[in-house]
This record gives sequence, C-alpha cells and structure tokens, in this order.
Amino acid sequence: MDTCRIRHFLVFHLREVESATSAAKTEANRLSKGAVQPLERAVTCIVGPSRLPPIVLKFLTDHPDGMTGRRF
Repeated sequence: MDTCRIRHFLVFHLREVESATSAAKTEANRLSKGAVQPLERAVTCIVGPSRLPPIVLKFLTDHPDGMTGRRF
C-alpha cells in the first residue's frame, strides 16, 4: 500500500474518531444537565417466563424506588 492510500485511510479514520468524540461530549453535557431519558424495559424471547420474575424481584429489591411514577 502506498503512502497516499495510507494517508487517505488515516484521515478517514481520524474524522470518524472526531465525530464519535464530539457525539460523546454532546451526550455527556446533556446528561450532566439532568436531561436523562427514562429507561425503557423490554423482554426478549431469550428471557423465559420462569426467569423473568426473579430478575424483576431482584431489581425491585435493589432499587425500591426505581419504579415510582413509571409506567410499564
């Protein structure tokens, strides 16, 4: 691979890194100001009916006020 192509790939990669860094900074600033989205809960077919109740009970035990005011 010649130097020109390596430079092209490097520039492309660094632009992607810069874009991701900028997005992360924006999100960090948003979160530091308290703009937090509510956590959405979803269950996939991987979590079977026999496994779900213990998971929910553990969450509620660990976070007793974690569901206050939240809708399902």
